Amino acid sequence: PPTTTHPFAPLPAAQSILKGSPSQLSNKVFVGDVILAVNGESVYGKSLAELAEKLLGPAGTQVECTFQNGVTKEVTTLSLPRGINTERYTQV
Repeated sequence: PPTTTHPFAPLPAAQSILKGSPSQLSNKVFVGDVILAVNGESVYGKSLAELAEKLLGPAGTQVECTFQNGVTKEVTTLSLPRGINTERYTQV
């Protein structure tokens, strides 16, 4: 998901979710959710470029993302497929 730095901590937060994307279809990732880790590695203090480098990878591979819900503060770890063609998705 597109991200920005969360206002309360140096952690990225989802600013939009692409309709039909793995994040949206999981029904567990929402705008405002904070990304805590990618593949088990904390993203605390990482730039958006560093985060993108961790999220991107060969099509068909999986990336494990840990999110904290922006409202309930519940933490969820999901395995999401990489290599999604973003042209076929629109923002929710």
